[in-house]
Amino acid sequence: MRRGVGEIYIVISRACAHHHFQLRCRCKNLGVNLVAAYDQRVGISYGCKLRKHIKIDAALNLFPKKVRPYIVVLGDILFIVFAVYIVYTGTVYSLSQMQYNMRSPALKIPNEFVYMSTVVGFGLAVIRQIQTIIYRVKCLKNGEEFEG
Repeated sequence: MRRGVGEIYIVISRACAHHHFQLRCRCKNLGVNLVAAYDQRVGISYGCKLRKHIKIDAALNLFPKKVRPYIVVLGDILFIVFAVYIVYTGTVYSLSQMQYNMRSPALKIPNEFVYMSTVVGFGLAVIRQIQTIIYRVKCLKNGEEFEG
């Protein structure tokens, strides 16, 4: 059910962007692509919220059942490290692009807005992963099993 809400959001946001940019300018695809870039990056944090992002169950089943919850938390920590690296490099790259003051030809949108979509998406993913780790550690302390 939750998956359907996310898919409906993506379809509606793209349709609205497509309609908006069709009325505003001739090069509507650039605006739609900008919205799609943000949708995809923010979708990463939505996957983290649902705890359905990167997980390989086949590899997890290789470990004993007592160790599996700790391996899942370790995987979450590794994903945070990866996401923080992406946020850092994306921020450095976006800030370096600001000095050139380049804009898209049709919409005159500064290019750093497009590049910052990765920073925004993975920044939200870091926040979601921290929330997930807190949830899982609480479950481990209470002896409860966690979902996802």
